[in-house]
Amino acid sequence: MTGWAITLRSQIEAYIRDGLLPYVADRAFDPLLGGFNEFLTEDGPLVPSDFRRVTICGRNMFVFATAFGLGDFADGAAIARACFDDLTTRFFDDHFGGVIFSINHDGSPHDRDKDLYGTAFALFGLAEMRHHLDHRAADPWLARLDGILSRYFLLPSGWYSAKASTDWQTRDHRLFQNPHMHLLEASVAAYRATGAAVHKGRILELMHLFETRLLDPKSHAIGEFKDEAGNPTPDEGHIVEPGHHFEWAWLIGEAAQVLDRPDWHGIADRAFDFGLSFGIDPVHGGVFDAVAPDGSIVRDTKRIWPLTEYIKAEAVRVVGPDPKAAQRAQAALKQALEFFFAHYLLPNGGWRERLTRDLVCYDARMPASTPYHIYLALIQARMALDKLITA
Repeated sequence: MTGWAITLRSQIEAYIRDGLLPYVADRAFDPLLGGFNEFLTEDGPLVPSDFRRVTICGRNMFVFATAFGLGDFADGAAIARACFDDLTTRFFDDHFGGVIFSINHDGSPHDRDKDLYGTAFALFGLAEMRHHLDHRAADPWLARLDGILSRYFLLPSGWYSAKASTDWQTRDHRLFQNPHMHLLEASVAAYRATGAAVHKGRILELMHLFETRLLDPKSHAIGEFKDEAGNPTPDEGHIVEPGHHFEWAWLIGEAAQVLDRPDWHGIADRAFDFGLSFGIDPVHGGVFDAVAPDGSIVRDTKRIWPLTEYIKAEAVRVVGPDPKAAQRAQAALKQALEFFFAHYLLPNGGWRERLTRDLVCYDARMPASTPYHIYLALIQARMALDKLITA
């Protein structure tokens, strides 16, 4: 009955340990820079870029700290520490506070402005350093970011500014869902690592925001872009990304677990059901990049990350009190993982980032931000398969 689970688990293990992690470490991490370049190509050479974002630093700090902590990559601790040094010595703004958006390859500032998305991943990377490496040197930096979030990013409207100028004099007051989702992810990680009440408070705050402002009570669609009043923007307010529905569903489950809030699982199911109803391509397979609130397709292309989020969302559903629901999730996880390996993941540890609707790759670049998605999806799937195999 679980032969397929054993086969897929072995495939995951081989790809992680012999493919993805050494591939990214060898070809994206630059020891002379002490950080990660932005892009690779399928055959390996780096793609030149003028800058390095704080997002890349935080995400790969997570990947390699976690990989070391889980025993997947012995050199992970050294790379994670290099990312920590890169973050704390080059990205933190000692004058105005917070982390800057990007740096040049020599370590000098490239774009000094601040954004919530990058700040969330800085917090996330530091939290995972603390959790997996017991790196207590992360604590004062976590505290600094918490202060910045409360003092500068939080708006009177109850949500956080997506972007701010270098000196914080100008802040974007619109409501964008994606950085809030990753701030919740970072807050869950920080609470798990430290147990600090401030992170618990932010989880509760962000969950309230999700229920009251981000999740539509009728359609259960999660709009990407809202204006200063929290209403859909005229130009992009119709955009809904199924991958984010799956990501929210998985993340709310994580928040429910760390705070012991079983009542949140119903909220997660609403987001998941929308993505399942409208995001999956029944003809070619995969997850559409964007739909409208009524489910009609807005962008029929298929980046890799919406599929990784679907895998995570199904992985946590393969074991549960409802046998029929668990059986459906097991079949869906099997199909999604087989599709993942067949159409996105490359034997050498690389991946295909962007596919057309009929599964043709149209961009050979591989962003160094993507291993975060791939690795997290595969370790979640591995845990789910372990439960099935030992059940």
